[in-house]
Amino acid sequence: MPASGGALSRGIQVLQLLDVLPFSVAAAEARRMLDWPESGWHSSREHVDNPEAQLRLAAYLPYAEAADTLRDAALTGEARRRGLARSLLLGCAARTGDPSLVVSVLAEVAERTANEPDPVREAVLSSLGSVRPALLTPACVLALERLASEGMAALDCSAATREALTRLACRALRHSASDAVASWGIGLIAALVERSGPTGWPGPGALAPGLGLRRCDGAGGSAAVNPWRRRTRRCPHPRRRAGSSAS
Repeated sequence: MPASGGALSRGIQVLQLLDVLPFSVAAAEARRMLDWPESGWHSSREHVDNPEAQLRLAAYLPYAEAADTLRDAALTGEARRRGLARSLLLGCAARTGDPSLVVSVLAEVAERTANEPDPVREAVLSSLGSVRPALLTPACVLALERLASEGMAALDCSAATREALTRLACRALRHSASDAVASWGIGLIAALVERSGPTGWPGPGALAPGLGLRRCDGAGGSAAVNPWRRRTRRCPHPRRRAGSSAS
């Protein structure tokens, strides 16, 4: 029986819950909504408020079912849609729990994102923060390095992209069991400090409270972050200055 626009709009609210459902249940619920007729989608307010809802639902299908739809969207349309589709493709691969698939998809996404504008890079880098650290194995480091280095070298590199990179580096240092991934995180922090200076980089404490950079105290990590530590003692971050002057 065709779904009314109201029924679809009510049903689509489960999008917010799919991440916490068991994989098979989430896939079944996503498939149920995707099977609603196009007329139901286009007559619903959801089509206006969330035009990418069908794409987001497709990402909860098994990877073999979802990959072609997400890849097509990743290559066409405006930058925001391409960035979203690549993020969803990474998330769909990560949901399988297969590290080798994550390596393959990450390498593919890094290759395709090389010459993209900043909004696409920022979407991809932000989405990596949701990937379980155990799935970012040493085999991922080459693609991670490419995404990070090309993102920082771009003339349109935004504050949002630098923040996403900082979060990713902190996550690698805090949670990764791999020395190779942790070393990549340390190198990324050093590159961010060098690029942005002591006041242009928010620092891990601002974005990942409690990290404390303890893992940076070995394996060359101190050399990476000590310049930031020294400079911020002499030149406090603008946010901290503003907070102290207001009090």
